[in-house]
Amino acid sequence: MKKVKIRVLGKVYSKVVSPEDEVMIHETAEYVNQRFSEFRRDLMGQPESTISALATFSIAEDLFIERKKHSQEAASPEVALRLSELLSAIKQVNT
Repeated sequence: MKKVKIRVLGKVYSKVVSPEDEVMIHETAEYVNQRFSEFRRDLMGQPESTISALATFSIAEDLFIERKKHSQEAASPEVALRLSELLSAIKQVNT
């Protein structure tokens, strides 16, 4: 595990991550900062709590959209057919 420092919304945080996740944690922090900056720009004059709530909701919405895409891809007929073919091939090898 490795301790890394990330800057989110102007504050520095320490986070312990595996070495292979270090790049991802920096990319995630950059994404959060970018999304908040967009909301600050678009909602000038709004309270920080409003900006935070809407940006957080938007980031969560992005996550749910991606999860749904992956769920649909996994459930697609093409994937199901390919899995069935692979299982048949594995059974033939094992018999």
